[in-house]
Amino acid sequence: MPSTAGAGLPITTSHVESTIKQINRRVKGTEKFWSEGGAEAILQLRAEVLSETRPLEAYWIDRCRKTTGERRQKATISVSA
Repeated sequence: MPSTAGAGLPITTSHVESTIKQINRRVKGTEKFWSEGGAEAILQLRAEVLSETRPLEAYWIDRCRKTTGERRQKATISVSA
């Protein structure tokens, strides 16, 4: 079984720590107040943009194909007095 260093893999966590620090700076920077849900949504969007499978691009292509141009209206209930 080859060793980590022998396989050319990093033996330090500095790359991961640097990435986490960069994410924290972007999400938790000064004058930024995120809810947990909002921060999670932004991180998810960023992950999808960086993904090799391009799920966000596929979503928009599919959505545009299905768009009719009509707005869906909610049915209203009328109450007579």
